[in-house]
Amino acid sequence: MTVLISDGREKLENSIRHILDTFLTEADYIRGVFIKPNIVFPVKATSGEITPPALVRALVFTLREH
Repeated sequence: MTVLISDGREKLENSIRHILDTFLTEADYIRGVFIKPNIVFPVKATSGEITPPALVRALVFTLREH
């Protein structure tokens, strides 16, 4: 199992780009990517109970670049 750790200083899109480049192949992009953020009930994005919208936004932006 491979784990990538970020110190949080890098821009979110750069961290996601590094993760995608490490784990996804061209075949994965051809097949498509399914995103299921953890948004089950209305709470603040900073609560830690849901996937932060900024993370989902950065992930979608980065995937669209590819």
